[in-house]
Amino acid sequence: MTHHVLRAAPDSLDADELRIAADVYETVLTTLDRTALDPFRERLARFIIQRLFDGERDPDCLRAVALEHGRRLIRQGA
Repeated sequence: MTHHVLRAAPDSLDADELRIAADVYETVLTTLDRTALDPFRERLARFIIQRLFDGERDPDCLRAVALEHGRRLIRQGA
C-alpha cells in the first residue's frame, strides 16, 4: 500500500523539501533527456515546487507525478 505524506500548505520550503525538489527535478530531466535550457525546465520546476507547496512530501510520488507532467509537456511541444 502506498502512503502519501501530505501536510498543510507552507509559506516556505525547508532544506529537506528543497533537496527533494532538486532530486526530483534532476531525475526527471535526466530520465526525459531534457538537459538544454528551455521553457520545459522552468515549467517542470514550477510544477514540482507547487506540488511541494500543496503538501506533497513523498519523493517517489512527487517523482512519478513530475515525470508524467514532464511527458505531458513534451507531448504539448514544450
